[in-house]
Amino acid sequence: MKDRIVKLLNIFMWVVIVFFAGDTIYRIWEHVRYPELETLQSAPWYTDIIFFGIVTAVVVGLCLLFRWIIRKRDD
Repeated sequence: MKDRIVKLLNIFMWVVIVFFAGDTIYRIWEHVRYPELETLQSAPWYTDIIFFGIVTAVVVGLCLLFRWIIRKRDD
């Protein structure tokens, strides 16, 4: 059962990382393709990338922490 939970945590962690990478690539493409949209916002175009990067780092960190706790309890 613990191995199954660790596998699910790994899958969830990679889904979050790949989603962040895809979202970042899309936002960069959108900035290059439509630079005039930047003038409509008061914040820089990369603000969302930084925010989602921090959220991704926290989620991946929590997954790694849970994985470490589960493996530590197994010993």
